[in-house]
This record gives sequence, C-alpha cells and structure tokens, in this order.
Amino acid sequence: MARLAAVAAAAALAAAGAAAAGAAPAAPLAPAPEVAVWSGSSSIVFGAAGRHGGIYLVRRDGSGLRRLTTAGGGDGGLAISPDGRTVLFASGGAIFRIGIDGTGLRRVTAGFSPSWSPDGRRIAFARNDGVYLARADGSGARKLVTDRYPESAAPTWSPAGDRVAYVACTAPFLSRPCEHQYGFDLYTIRKTGSGKHRVTPRSGFPQCPSWSRAGRLAFLTEDATVAIVQPSGRLRTFRPGGCPVWARGGGRLAVATATGASLLGAGGGGRRRIAILPGSHTLFRSVAWSADGTTLALVGGATRAHLYVAAANGSTRKRLL
Repeated sequence: MARLAAVAAAAALAAAGAAAAGAAPAAPLAPAPEVAVWSGSSSIVFGAAGRHGGIYLVRRDGSGLRRLTTAGGGDGGLAISPDGRTVLFASGGAIFRIGIDGTGLRRVTAGFSPSWSPDGRRIAFARNDGVYLARADGSGARKLVTDRYPESAAPTWSPAGDRVAYVACTAPFLSRPCEHQYGFDLYTIRKTGSGKHRVTPRSGFPQCPSWSRAGRLAFLTEDATVAIVQPSGRLRTFRPGGCPVWARGGGRLAVATATGASLLGAGGGGRRRIAILPGSHTLFRSVAWSADGTTLALVGGATRAHLYVAAANGSTRKRLL
C-alpha cells in the first residue's frame, strides 16, 4: 500500500509539474471544492476532489480561477502561511508546499493535517504515531506527542506560538474507548513537550480545535455542540452546527450550519445567521474568514459542493463555483 501511495503521489506531482509549466487542461475546469482558506482578503485557496481535483486559487469575485497543482485535494489538510503566500497541503501520505502563484511545488515531509505557527517559521502536523513539529521547510522534525489516533483532529498553534492544541485518546491502542470514539480529549502542550494540560472535563470525541489570536480556544464535541473555553477554564457550549473558526482578531467566531453559517461573539453571544441555502439539510463542509474579517468563504451544497462568499454583515451572498 505504501508503494502504491508513493507511485500515485509521484504521478500527481508529475501532472502538477506539467500544469505549472503551462500545459492546458483537456477540458474546462469544473472543480468540486472540499475545503477553502483565504489568501489575505482578495483571493481564496481551495482543495477539490474528483476529475478536476487539486489545489486552486480564485479571486473573491469569482474571476481568475487557476489550478495551482493537480496533487492534493484538501481532505488531508490545507493551510495558508501567515503572510498568505504559501500553501501547505497533504497528498499520498506526505505534506507539500506551493506558492499561491503556482511555483515552488516541493515535498516538505511525511504526514498530514499541517498547520503553520503564527510567525510562519514552523509547522505542526500529524503522522500515524503522533503529533510532530518541524521547521517550515520540513527539516528538524521531532515528535511532540505520541498518539496512535492522530487522524482525529489537526494540531493547532496558540496565538503566541508557544503551545499546541491537539486531540488524543489516552486509553490503550485498540481499546474500546478509542475504537468507538468516546475516549478522546482535547489537550494543550508547550512546544517543548512539557506542560501537558487536559482541556475537556470529560472524554468524548472533540474535533476541530481553533485557537484565536486573543487566546480563546473553541472546538466541536461529538454531539455537534460547540464549546468555547472561558478565561476561567470553564466551557460555554451551544449548538449551532459544525467546526468553529475564529476571525483573525479573535472577536468573532464562525460555525458552519446546514444553511450556511452562524457568527458569534468571542464569548458565544450575539448570534447572527448567514443563510446561503435556506431550507438545506446538509451541513456546510467548511467556513473561513477573510483576513480583514469582512467576508466568509463557505463550501457546501445539497447535491454537489460549491464555493460561496458572503459578507459577514449578511448584506451580500454569491456563489463563485
């Protein structure tokens, strides 16, 4: 299986090289988005699966659609550097990086679910045996946490870059709590490997930890409840839908819902609903804030995933793809 994955990854990278060299696609691009992130406030990077899979860039008005590479698709993780110029993505059991101009495609290290440190100098990521840290170019990789179930959630950096939040099952490998996904907890740990702290008061299956620049941590529980860690350490919970994502300043939180997204204040109050598909019963896959906090990018759809943008004040909504 490992050899097949390597062959597939090599083929994808060969195709990516052809794309980067300017080879024309055989048919008009019709990507099916899976996850999206912003490059600043003017462009969106997204991963797509299927026939037109790969990593793409599009302007916020829907113009300038460009496939950066045919490798990847977003399901193994997609992250934009703090300066908005470099994309990390996973493909075939490895992490790659590429510039948003489509140049500089290279393999970084083995792993998946990458995330950038706030200063862009280091990355955190998962491998099959735990959570790792490395320099941005993949060198100096070292294991931060041993965990046989790292696929449960991507590691997330604290705003100061001194701690990492991660989800792990501390019960024995192949035990019932781990295999049946009710023995997991959210933890934080210093980048040195010391100071491990359990955040969740009871085990379950927490997902999608998101750490704001203001130092607040939010995550999704197994019963679709979003929890925000208060300064006292207590959790404030509510049930708007999917994974929480903080606006850059840390003052607001966006959560994917069946119809679009819910926006909340830092403490969980002041809810505003952004309806993209009224009456939809399919949870939107992802939501992301523009750097200036004025606009959301959302991926979702009832029968086929599409990419949408919406003003955070609810004034405008538009389908890009």
